[in-house]
Amino acid sequence: MSKNPEKSGWSVRSIAICALLTALSVILARLLIPMPNETTRFSIEAVPIFIAGMLFGPLPGAFTGFAADFIGCLFSPYGYNPIFCLPPILYGLWAGLLRGFVWQKPTVWRVALAVFPAALCGSVLWQSAALALVYG
Repeated sequence: MSKNPEKSGWSVRSIAICALLTALSVILARLLIPMPNETTRFSIEAVPIFIAGMLFGPLPGAFTGFAADFIGCLFSPYGYNPIFCLPPILYGLWAGLLRGFVWQKPTVWRVALAVFPAALCGSVLWQSAALALVYG
């Protein structure tokens, strides 16, 4: 770690904010899930993870994603399966890697570039493959 903790994203303040964003993600994932019908699930649990990555960088974002998934699994009747923890880690990591690009000139397209590839790779591709692998 560098001598300036604010620069590296690992100050006590940033860890506390990441912990709050983790708790918010768990609440959004487990309690506030709007379901318009039986086959559709709309979840905004990744928003705090993206915010952690954008504010503090790739590693705090990835740790926030992992912690949110792990703690959320404690409230789930299915338990923890490490196959499913990659998408939340990817959300925070990708947002952190592109934070300089987004903060340089914030536009809708740059934010979309920071969100959609991770969501596509994580939720659509990896999560679908993992569900198929686990549940046949």
